[in-house]
Amino acid sequence: MDSQTPSYNPKNRNLKINSEVLQPLESLDGILRNMIGEIINKGEIHNASRAFIYMRMVELAHPKSYIHYAKVSVLDDKNSTVASCESIESISSPGKITCQNLEKDKPFEISNDYLSKTKNDLRSILNTIYWEDPIRKNLAEELRLSTHERKSLTPSYSSEIYANINLAERLGKPTIEIYENPHCPDSGMVRYKMDENNKYKIDVHYRFL
Repeated sequence: MDSQTPSYNPKNRNLKINSEVLQPLESLDGILRNMIGEIINKGEIHNASRAFIYMRMVELAHPKSYIHYAKVSVLDDKNSTVASCESIESISSPGKITCQNLEKDKPFEISNDYLSKTKNDLRSILNTIYWEDPIRKNLAEELRLSTHERKSLTPSYSSEIYANINLAERLGKPTIEIYENPHCPDSGMVRYKMDENNKYKIDVHYRFL
């Protein structure tokens, strides 16, 4: 997937207040904040101001396999990186999240449970978006597909998460914007943000394979 933010057009369907999208996004927000908190605590970081997180996840349904990649940068109020973490995980290798306190040149590790928890929330978000497509939604209703059957029929996907997390106290309610690529209906972006200046946001770019 292109690493630059695509120019998408808003979808002509109202998913902005759909709790099936909002709840896993809020959960994802909490997971990422907890991960940053563990990095700060275990790495003994005392001047963290914000964090940038990049994750790439590819999940194949047939044959069943996946690969997750994550990179985290924790920055101070001068925009200098004071800690960084990286992880690669696949179905054959559970992987580790290895980190480095760049000021003290001190390595450490945090729990890799954050990757599996992120995958679960991401799968829930994309499953809802896939079946909210009007054509697929009508088909599911005609075939009387259960929630479990819909999940099992959701295709493989490739996704990228870009999160800019402000570690200061959050204010206001989150908003959700959903976009699609006009040239490829099975790809798009979901944006979860806490302020209008995009100082706190999580972008999920997805493509169904």
